[in-house]
Amino acid sequence: MNLTDVEPKENRSISYNNIPPSIGVSTHLDTLPASPQTNLKTNYYKVYEEENSTLFRSLGYYKDIEEDNLDSHKRIKTLVLSLYRERPDFDDYITPRTYELIEDIEDDQDTEQKIISFESFNNFTDFLTKNDNLIIPSFIVTYEGNIRALWRKSRIQHLAVEFNPDDTNTYVIFTPNPNNTGKVMRSTGTIDKERLYQVVVSMGADEWICR
Repeated sequence: MNLTDVEPKENRSISYNNIPPSIGVSTHLDTLPASPQTNLKTNYYKVYEEENSTLFRSLGYYKDIEEDNLDSHKRIKTLVLSLYRERPDFDDYITPRTYELIEDIEDDQDTEQKIISFESFNNFTDFLTKNDNLIIPSFIVTYEGNIRALWRKSRIQHLAVEFNPDDTNTYVIFTPNPNNTGKVMRSTGTIDKERLYQVVVSMGADEWICR
């Protein structure tokens, strides 16, 4: 993990030239979608459960999903809907956004785009459910099929995380330095979910990415 102070620049976006290669292979980190929109809310939970009642019963009501012989996208749909009970706010953005990404990938003729990794998606949602005070971030899928999430309040309050299939997270964070007015702290690295949240708190970023 690397932690440094950087000078904020006026009227320009933050440069990501120094981000480790593993975090910026496809879509540029500062081109992620804007903050989640509540008008995306759709009752996917009821619709999908009604359409797949046999599947849901066979899963023992969402248990041991990773052990079932389902393709990655169907497993992801089942997982995100099962998490509705733990985080009902998923229905506002996470669920419809997930369905949107799956549809786009399955309709896309781009042979370089891999399907969404179930392991990466599970890593992402696990981070949100275990730290349920976190604001829901915007997110995209990389060409490798990993989930990349963004929490952004301003150009100097910014956390981007790529959730890897191996339960690690490659991140970059910018946040104001409370001990040095006018300075911005920057940290990058690849760590597990528990340590990632500890970094967020230790840098004071929980003040703007938590509810």
